[in-house]
Amino acid sequence: MKKPIIFLFVLITNILFISAQKISKAELKDKIAGARIGQMVGNIYGLPFENKFVDEPAPESRFPFGYTKNIDKLQQYNGAFSDDDTDVEYIYLLLMEKYGVEPTYANMREGWMYHIRDRVWLANRAALGLMHLRFTPPFTGDENLNPHWYQIDPQLINEIWAYTAPSMISYAAGKSDWAARITSDSWAVSPTVLYGAMYADAFFLQRYPQAHYTSPERTAC
Repeated sequence: MKKPIIFLFVLITNILFISAQKISKAELKDKIAGARIGQMVGNIYGLPFENKFVDEPAPESRFPFGYTKNIDKLQQYNGAFSDDDTDVEYIYLLLMEKYGVEPTYANMREGWMYHIRDRVWLANRAALGLMHLRFTPPFTGDENLNPHWYQIDPQLINEIWAYTAPSMISYAAGKSDWAARITSDSWAVSPTVLYGAMYADAFFLQRYPQAHYTSPERTAC
């Protein structure tokens, strides 16, 4: 497990050597909105295919994947809707509005217990159960108490700490680690920290890497 941790440390250390930058309020709002819309698009288009095509990739005849029954829901609700990749972040936003930009673990527990009743799974569900047993974070993510501490849950619900820290990479990474420990522990928080650093840095990227898809059968040996 040492290599991934070393890679993460080197990456974040390199990112930290960036001079102070400025961004207008209008541009900041636009980029936060873009990030949130991007999450919604990924959720709506990806949800019908979650846990499918695990052993084999989906056939190309299924493209484009986005046109599913979820499109009817978008029209019905006149917009996107939350799922378990974004729902907890609405709670975090409410807590930041209520208690300031750095709510405490006690505040987080209060928000979880008040707003979350069902439709959470694995590490999130175990953490919520521990809260109702009077445990407080970070004990709710402790590997000795939460049987799902190693799951991917924190990677999905903590982008907000980067959205609210443009180019503040060290801060975003630290807050992502802090919040990830509500549900997780040890090496399982590392991807959340990496994503937080990347998202915070992305505010000032002028060019974005292009993704390219190559069908396996067309790849030369």
